[in-house]
Amino acid sequence: MEFAKDPKGYAESIGAEFDPFRPIGGLSFPVPKKKKPTKFNRAVKKGMSVIKASTSYGKKGTINNAKKAFTAVTKTASTLNKGGKVAKSGIKRKIGLAIRSIL
Repeated sequence: MEFAKDPKGYAESIGAEFDPFRPIGGLSFPVPKKKKPTKFNRAVKKGMSVIKASTSYGKKGTINNAKKAFTAVTKTASTLNKGGKVAKSGIKRKIGLAIRSIL
């Protein structure tokens, strides 16, 4: 294995082989914990899955206008989070009923 050249002969002076990728002083870095998603984010995820399963924003399994779809989901989730009502019909009702189980 070929290492980078030792600058100014430091390795020779301390009697060790120079390895630029070895952690200094045996330090190890903690692995960051994965954050738990918030209720709102879980609700948005569920709402987007409802949209993907429906034909409202393109055929099943695809979303043609993702920006409009995401806007509809987040607005519905926000309304329900504040204690609002679910829409009477349409895709917003489907989204609302799915989200209501989380919020």
